[in-house]
Amino acid sequence: KKGKSATARVQLTMDLLSDNYEQMSLGSFRDNDGKASKDILEIVQPRDLILRDKGYWSLSVFEALDKKECYFLSRLKYGVNIFDKENREQLKLNKLLKKAKNNNLSIVDIEVQLGARKRLKTRLVAIRLPEEVAQERRRKARNDRHSKVNHSEDYYERLGWCIFITNIFYACNDI
Repeated sequence: KKGKSATARVQLTMDLLSDNYEQMSLGSFRDNDGKASKDILEIVQPRDLILRDKGYWSLSVFEALDKKECYFLSRLKYGVNIFDKENREQLKLNKLLKKAKNNNLSIVDIEVQLGARKRLKTRLVAIRLPEEVAQERRRKARNDRHSKVNHSEDYYERLGWCIFITNIFYACNDI
Protein backbone atom coordinates (compact mmCIF):
# COMPACT_ATOMS: atom_id res chain seq x y z
CA LYS A 1 0.00 0.00 0.00
CA LYS A 2 2.84 2.39 0.88
CA GLY A 3 5.43 0.96 -1.49
CA LYS A 4 8.60 -0.73 -0.30
CA SER A 5 8.89 -0.97 3.47
CA ALA A 6 10.58 -3.04 6.13
CA THR A 7 8.74 -6.12 7.33
CA ALA A 8 11.10 -7.37 10.04
CA ARG A 9 12.55 -5.98 13.25
CA VAL A 10 15.83 -7.20 14.73
CA GLN A 11 16.31 -6.99 18.50
CA LEU A 12 19.96 -7.17 19.53
CA THR A 13 21.47 -7.20 23.01
CA MET A 14 25.16 -6.51 23.16
CA ASP A 15 27.78 -6.68 25.89
CA LEU A 16 29.68 -3.44 25.33
CA LEU A 17 32.70 -4.51 27.40
CA SER A 18 33.36 -7.73 25.51
CA ASP A 19 31.88 -6.54 22.20
CA ASN A 20 29.81 -9.75 22.08
CA TYR A 21 26.26 -10.23 20.90
CA GLU A 22 24.38 -11.71 23.84
CA GLN A 23 20.89 -12.06 22.42
CA MET A 24 19.27 -11.59 19.03
CA SER A 25 15.72 -12.09 17.82
CA LEU A 26 13.81 -11.46 14.64
CA GLY A 27 10.23 -10.28 14.83
CA SER A 28 7.52 -8.43 12.98
CA PHE A 29 8.18 -4.82 12.12
CA ARG A 30 4.77 -4.05 13.61
CA ASP A 31 5.99 -5.14 17.09
CA ASN A 32 7.19 -2.15 19.07
CA ASP A 33 10.46 -2.20 21.01
CA GLY A 34 8.63 -2.23 24.33
CA LYS A 35 7.47 -5.76 23.63
CA ALA A 36 11.13 -6.88 23.78
CA SER A 37 11.84 -4.93 26.97
CA LYS A 38 11.62 -7.96 29.25
CA ASP A 39 13.93 -10.14 27.10
CA ILE A 40 16.95 -8.74 28.94
CA LEU A 41 15.79 -10.46 32.14
CA GLU A 42 16.79 -13.86 30.71
CA ILE A 43 20.49 -13.01 30.50
CA VAL A 44 21.35 -10.38 33.12
CA GLN A 45 23.72 -11.10 35.98
CA PRO A 46 24.05 -9.22 39.27
CA ARG A 47 26.01 -5.95 38.90
CA ASP A 48 25.33 -5.70 35.14
CA LEU A 49 24.60 -2.19 33.90
CA ILE A 50 21.66 -2.06 31.48
CA LEU A 51 21.42 0.99 29.20
CA ARG A 52 17.94 1.61 27.79
CA ASP A 53 16.35 4.10 25.49
CA LYS A 54 12.74 5.23 25.90
CA GLY A 55 11.46 2.66 23.42
CA TYR A 56 12.24 -0.07 25.96
CA TRP A 57 10.74 1.78 28.91
CA SER A 58 9.07 -0.57 31.39
CA LEU A 59 8.76 0.17 35.07
CA SER A 60 8.15 -3.51 35.84
CA VAL A 61 11.37 -4.45 33.99
CA PHE A 62 13.31 -1.78 35.92
CA GLU A 63 11.87 -3.22 39.12
CA ALA A 64 12.88 -6.76 38.08
CA LEU A 65 16.40 -5.57 37.20
CA ASP A 66 16.67 -3.93 40.61
CA LYS A 67 15.56 -7.16 42.32
CA LYS A 68 18.22 -9.06 40.33
CA GLU A 69 20.78 -6.59 41.71
CA CYS A 70 21.45 -5.13 38.26
CA TYR A 71 21.90 -1.45 37.53
CA PHE A 72 19.94 0.46 34.90
CA LEU A 73 20.17 3.83 33.21
CA SER A 74 17.39 5.15 31.00
CA ARG A 75 15.97 8.38 29.69
CA LEU A 76 12.81 9.35 31.54
CA LYS A 77 9.64 8.68 29.61
CA TYR A 78 7.30 11.66 29.53
CA GLY A 79 4.12 11.17 31.56
CA VAL A 80 5.56 8.84 34.22
CA ASN A 81 4.37 9.64 37.74
CA ILE A 82 7.23 10.95 39.89
CA PHE A 83 6.98 11.15 43.67
CA ASP A 84 9.11 12.77 46.35
CA LYS A 85 11.00 10.05 48.22
CA GLU A 86 10.40 11.69 51.62
CA ASN A 87 6.79 12.88 51.72
CA ARG A 88 5.61 10.65 48.82
CA GLU A 89 3.76 13.55 47.23
CA GLN A 90 3.72 13.79 43.45
CA LEU A 91 6.52 16.01 42.18
CA LYS A 92 5.90 18.81 39.76
CA LEU A 93 9.04 18.15 37.72
CA ASN A 94 8.70 21.19 35.46
CA LYS A 95 8.36 23.45 38.49
CA LEU A 96 11.54 21.91 39.92
CA LEU A 97 13.40 22.31 36.61
CA LYS A 98 12.24 25.94 36.25
CA LYS A 99 13.48 26.70 39.76
CA ALA A 100 16.85 25.12 38.93
CA LYS A 101 17.09 27.14 35.71
CA ASN A 102 16.17 30.39 37.54
CA ASN A 103 18.93 29.63 40.06
CA ASN A 104 21.43 29.07 37.21
CA LEU A 105 21.75 25.36 38.00
CA SER A 106 22.53 23.11 35.07
CA ILE A 107 22.06 19.79 36.91
CA VAL A 108 19.25 18.46 39.09
CA ASP A 109 20.11 15.23 40.92
CA ILE A 110 17.49 13.88 43.33
CA GLU A 111 16.14 10.60 44.69
CA VAL A 112 12.54 9.93 43.71
CA GLN A 113 9.96 7.18 43.44
CA LEU A 114 8.49 6.29 40.06
CA GLY A 115 5.07 4.93 39.20
CA ALA A 116 1.62 5.55 40.61
CA ARG A 117 1.44 2.04 42.11
CA LYS A 118 4.92 0.53 42.08
CA ARG A 119 6.83 3.48 43.56
CA LEU A 120 10.26 2.26 42.44
CA LYS A 121 13.07 4.04 44.27
CA THR A 122 15.31 5.70 41.67
CA ARG A 123 17.63 8.59 41.13
CA LEU A 124 16.58 11.29 38.68
CA VAL A 125 19.35 13.26 37.00
CA ALA A 126 18.39 16.18 34.75
CA ILE A 127 21.00 18.03 32.71
CA ARG A 128 20.05 21.38 31.22
CA LEU A 129 20.78 21.68 27.52
CA PRO A 130 22.25 24.75 25.84
CA GLU A 131 19.39 27.00 24.71
CA GLU A 132 20.10 26.51 20.99
CA VAL A 133 19.89 22.71 21.42
CA ALA A 134 16.66 23.05 23.42
CA GLN A 135 15.13 25.30 20.74
CA GLU A 136 16.06 22.81 18.01
CA ARG A 137 14.45 19.94 19.96
CA ARG A 138 11.29 22.02 20.39
CA ARG A 139 11.24 22.97 16.70
CA LYS A 140 11.54 19.30 15.70
CA ALA A 141 8.82 18.28 18.17
CA ARG A 142 6.43 20.87 16.69
CA ASN A 143 7.19 19.85 13.09
CA ASP A 144 7.47 16.08 13.50
CA ARG A 145 4.54 15.44 15.79
CA HIS A 146 1.73 13.13 14.78
CA SER A 147 -1.25 15.05 13.45
CA LYS A 148 -3.46 13.84 16.33
CA VAL A 149 -0.95 14.72 19.05
CA ASN A 150 -0.97 18.13 20.63
CA HIS A 151 2.03 18.42 22.99
CA SER A 152 1.59 20.50 26.14
CA GLU A 153 3.76 23.45 27.13
CA ASP A 154 4.98 21.19 29.93
CA TYR A 155 6.30 18.75 27.33
CA TYR A 156 8.07 21.49 25.35
CA GLU A 157 9.63 22.85 28.55
CA ARG A 158 11.13 19.44 29.35
CA LEU A 159 12.80 19.34 25.95
CA GLY A 160 15.30 21.80 27.40
CA TRP A 161 16.67 19.03 29.60
CA CYS A 162 18.10 15.52 29.24
CA ILE A 163 16.41 13.61 32.03
CA PHE A 164 17.67 10.21 33.17
CA ILE A 165 16.60 7.70 35.79
CA THR A 166 18.89 5.14 37.38
CA ASN A 167 19.19 2.88 40.39
CA ILE A 168 22.85 3.81 40.78
CA PHE A 169 23.06 5.91 43.91
CA TYR A 170 25.89 7.94 45.42
CA ALA A 171 27.15 5.36 47.89
CA CYS A 172 27.80 2.46 45.52
CA ASN A 173 30.65 0.97 47.53
CA ASP A 174 30.12 -2.46 45.98
CA ILE A 175 31.13 -1.38 42.46
